[in-house]
Amino acid sequence: MLLRLLIPCLLAFRLVAAETYDVVVYGGTSAGVIAAVQAKKMGKSVLIVGPDVHLGGLSSGGLGYTDTGNKAVIGGNSMGGGVTWLYTLTHPEKVDAMLLVDASGQPYAKSGNTPLGFRLMRMPVLKEAARFIAPRSVFESSVKTSMSVQSKIDDKLIDRYSELNRYPGNREATMQRFANFKSMTPGTKERLAGIKVPVLILWGAEDNLIPVSAAQWFADAMPQARLIIYPAVGHIPMEEIPEKSAADVKAWLEGLPADKPKS
Repeated sequence: MLLRLLIPCLLAFRLVAAETYDVVVYGGTSAGVIAAVQAKKMGKSVLIVGPDVHLGGLSSGGLGYTDTGNKAVIGGNSMGGGVTWLYTLTHPEKVDAMLLVDASGQPYAKSGNTPLGFRLMRMPVLKEAARFIAPRSVFESSVKTSMSVQSKIDDKLIDRYSELNRYPGNREATMQRFANFKSMTPGTKERLAGIKVPVLILWGAEDNLIPVSAAQWFADAMPQARLIIYPAVGHIPMEEIPEKSAADVKAWLEGLPADKPKS
């Protein structure tokens, strides 16, 4: 059985194709690149796929093109986590298990020191300007606010976030992500109780964007969920503690029920 490693972004773990891979990363976001690199370091074969030409971004993308008819383990970080649980509710027949990493969705969750990039996206005039101008300093400030493990932040990491944003078409894609996120219906415990598949919840205790109290809220709504809270970690565990978070996901995946034979 192939190891199905799911880290921060939205992943699908089967391809209808002649070739097979240990890990298939859906979406060329920054989180997707992180996931692919980490999986490769663990000795796995990796493929990044996406329905468009956009690469990179501050958050993970959606699942709009994963409707292949195959079941999968899916997951997401931040807005991608919100898409994950919504997709699982909408298409329960296509999901075997799901992973939420500092996920959005709790109504009225109060953020602390919101990263600069997210604050700018809430300001209409500045948000429109961001289609054309996105200084590196904005990404530096956002990354430093989002991550508590500051030792993981260096010029190379900040440059990656900034350069991916400048990739053709990606700024517009980022705007669309924020617009779609704003229109998403918040979750309720009653709705989430309809999710019956195995769930893993990973959360940084020092998340400035989505407070750690939201982790417990999700866990209370889905009693079958396993909850892991990382002390002294912020909003992006896969960047801050990549080895530990990947190992926790790997152990969880290996403990999932084996696939049933298909008729």
